[in-house]
Amino acid sequence: MRIELENALANKFPFMRVERVWAEDEPRWYPVYTNCGDRWYPHIRDMCREIRDLYASLGVAPDLRVTRIESGYKGLRFTVYFTPAALEGGAPSCRRQVLDILDRYAQAVAGVCERCGRPGVSRENLSGKVLCDSCFDRKLRRLGITEDDWAADVWMEDRIGTDFPNFRVYVKEDQDKTGLWYPFPRECCDGWYYLLYDMAREIDAIYREAGLEPEMEPAQIKEKYGLLRVYMDPDGRYDDWAELTDTLKAALRAARRRAYDTLDRYEDMSEHVCEVCGAPGEYRSDLGWIRSLCDRCYREELKRLEDIDPARDFERELTGRYPFTVYKAKYDNTPIRMSVDCGPGWRGVIHDLCRDIAELYGAAGVEPDLEFRRANRRYGALRLEYGFSGEGRESLHQAVEERIRRAERASEHICEECGAPGGLREDLPLVQTLCDGCHELKKAGTFPSRRNFEDKAFEDELEKKYPFFSADEERARAGRGTRRVFINCRSGWRDLIRESCQEVAELYAAEGLETDCWITDMREEDGALKIKGYWDLEKNSGAAGLEDIHKKTEEILSRCQRRSREICEYCGEPGRLREDLPRPRTLCDSCYEQEPCKNCRPGIPVPDAGEDTM
Repeated sequence: MRIELENALANKFPFMRVERVWAEDEPRWYPVYTNCGDRWYPHIRDMCREIRDLYASLGVAPDLRVTRIESGYKGLRFTVYFTPAALEGGAPSCRRQVLDILDRYAQAVAGVCERCGRPGVSRENLSGKVLCDSCFDRKLRRLGITEDDWAADVWMEDRIGTDFPNFRVYVKEDQDKTGLWYPFPRECCDGWYYLLYDMAREIDAIYREAGLEPEMEPAQIKEKYGLLRVYMDPDGRYDDWAELTDTLKAALRAARRRAYDTLDRYEDMSEHVCEVCGAPGEYRSDLGWIRSLCDRCYREELKRLEDIDPARDFERELTGRYPFTVYKAKYDNTPIRMSVDCGPGWRGVIHDLCRDIAELYGAAGVEPDLEFRRANRRYGALRLEYGFSGEGRESLHQAVEERIRRAERASEHICEECGAPGGLREDLPLVQTLCDGCHELKKAGTFPSRRNFEDKAFEDELEKKYPFFSADEERARAGRGTRRVFINCRSGWRDLIRESCQEVAELYAAEGLETDCWITDMREEDGALKIKGYWDLEKNSGAAGLEDIHKKTEEILSRCQRRSREICEYCGEPGRLREDLPRPRTLCDSCYEQEPCKNCRPGIPVPDAGEDTM
């Protein structure tokens, strides 16, 4: 959309402005970048009017902030967030109605060509843009490419390159820079667009004020250690230093120095800007990768990681028990949790290794100076990345390294997926250590997902029936209850969980109160069910006998956890704790005999220290 139309929206509707959150001493705002054709402007304008009138009818200031609008596969796509401004006079919140308005207008334009207004369809090879056939062909001809060649979304690079020529990339043969230009390489999310735009404008102004043509062009723009990183070099137009006058040389040196200082300043500012949506953000170091995110994007990223990678729970378990599984980042000493990038079958090996190392340091009576950084698979075996921060403990360090080597050698005989005895399998696309059963499934391409036993349907059932299993959004803003309950145990304990939840619900119903407990986590730990949660002390504040109800609720949940040590986690039949497995499990006799890894711990063939294991 043309910049004139974007400015018109920003002047009429304050929530269509992007505030400059990275420099409080220089208040400034930008019109929201709208990556769609001009023909959608009337729809966006009507949408903004409806949202403005909604807030006006309630007598409150808009707490909506829009940071980006673009055409997508279902019409308009919005990147928005809400400011935490308090509602005056007890006025009701209208955020739900605002989101409904956004959804309605997003769907209203899904079949309208954004360039000419005629009927159109979403074009997958043009990042979902909605175009009619003639506009689609015209777009491809203008780009000089075929339909199959266009798949990248380069709206940010295209806009900055259009306004600032030094942020363009030309082919090497085009030394005069008169031909087709390409977007600069970018490896970061869209939330830093306005930060980059501001930086490009300031660098351009530095050279213009000195009477020079901008010569700095980007070699790479990316995210690194959670911050923006911009690598720029002179484009060569002033390389012939002998032909320059002394005055021009001095001006060029000063301009380059100011340009690099500007780069450093904006890189530091990026710590306070969400990389995803552009809202105010902060450093997040517990995601396996350092990022600068706002609270909302941080919660969404946590949920996404936990849904696709249950290993995050295992990482948190290690971090809670063993301090040496947290290391310091080289850039600013930010604590980062050790990442586990291997199958669940090796978790017993890692857990036992950490326990042995903790006992070593405990026996020596010193604080651990070991830092585990990563546990991953390499050439089919477990490999651990680590380092020591202390000195003068050579004998202790040698003992620690000996245990790490033994653990790595032991993994060569343990199935990475299930923990059963296994061997190296080189007939797969990726070399792995697997047992016979997992090997056959991998070869056939039918290996089940690692989350198959974490039945999502059971989580949905509990969430619908018992309100204390739903995430409380208001409490989530305070850092608690930030996601739905993740139940990480096998199906044998489901009836036990159902009975306990029903007891809690009946206890509160008998007293005529709403449940004020929030369950945040249910998992198997050391062979028993572990339940975590917290109390919402504001919900039933002042109710009589509330302390007795809390005590009875804790008794019900504690009894549930104790009973899990008497019930087989696999089938639900009576069982007992089996401590001779790689991980303690509560199993009945039948499931214990069928457990494929029940003999893998005592019988692991570990090579001798002097044996060649290469």
